[in-house]
Amino acid sequence: MNKRGTHIFILRWNPRKSVFKAGDYEVFFKLATTGGTIQEFWWEVHDWKKVAKNDVFFFARVGTDRDGILMHGLFAGECQLDKNNPDGTEKKLDKHNKTHSARLLIKGMFKDNEVLSAESLEKTFPEIDWHSDSAGELLPGSTGRRLVSHVEKAIRAEIESANDDDADDETDDNKGESSDNNKSADD
Repeated sequence: MNKRGTHIFILRWNPRKSVFKAGDYEVFFKLATTGGTIQEFWWEVHDWKKVAKNDVFFFARVGTDRDGILMHGLFAGECQLDKNNPDGTEKKLDKHNKTHSARLLIKGMFKDNEVLSAESLEKTFPEIDWHSDSAGELLPGSTGRRLVSHVEKAIRAEIESANDDDADDETDDNKGESSDNNKSADD
């Protein structure tokens, strides 16, 4: 059995060129954050022969003034030949229009305005082209592992910030209650 390790990919999305538009991402985000489920999400992968089940992906927006990582997750399996056009009509396959896509299992998403920006990622990962229109790129092992660590750190910081905000809200609520109690006791 060949144990090659986990591959890490950047999947790129240009909403100006793709049939998947910015509004579609907003619907996905709303579903994901309100307990809804995204039935299936497929994406074209350039290095499709190198994809295996449980490989990691980072989904990056390109071609806008807000480029950066929007979501991350795992590949559900190997890529498959696309037999249909995005509108559902059957493709006339020839050697020039064969594309392969993989089903993605989304593990986390960032709000549109809280993207891990390409500008900040370029400083830490200058070896990655954060603005390419390539459909999917396999990252070198060490670069991929560093990116996973970087994104995990950003997620932890986001969670800690949210927890701090919740704690501040509770403290403010308790202060209001105690001053209300003191006021009524003095009356």
